[in-house]
Amino acid sequence: MTIPFDLDGSVAVITGAGSGIGRAAAISFARRGARLAVSDLDAARANETAALALDAGADAIAVTVDVASAADFERLRDRTLDEFDRVDVVMNNVGVLAMGAPESLPIEAWQRTLDLNLISVARSNLVFMPLLLAQGRGHIINTASASGLLAYGYDRLPYVASKHALVGVSEALALYLGPHGI
Repeated sequence: MTIPFDLDGSVAVITGAGSGIGRAAAISFARRGARLAVSDLDAARANETAALALDAGADAIAVTVDVASAADFERLRDRTLDEFDRVDVVMNNVGVLAMGAPESLPIEAWQRTLDLNLISVARSNLVFMPLLLAQGRGHIINTASASGLLAYGYDRLPYVASKHALVGVSEALALYLGPHGI
């Protein structure tokens, strides 16, 4: 069962908000009344998204974040709390793709893809989940992909693996967090 959530007045943190799904979500959340902490590895893109959110009527800040860094997540949390006093929604949206023939894809491509697409969510959970649990409410959104449900691309195995894992993690978290109001 999906519980309706009114974003008006809420505080949403979005990673990977400099373009694509993250930017579109930020603008949509802004139009629905959310206050936003938008982050991206590219400071200029994060600032542009924050400006678009401001144009849509929201309070918004931009924070440069490398999701491979626990310290950057902590800085994102602290900036959000300093600006807005709370966090209601965390959207883990970063996604990278490594492509190539399975027999020649370097291990570094696997490691980078899994680190950014999957392990970054674990970093985010360590930083933001205690806040949500303490307040007894909130939402965590993990952007996966159709590749998380259907392995249609043999030439993008690290991406498929990361998104399959992210779907599983999200489903397991829903079982754990649902009784806690999250």
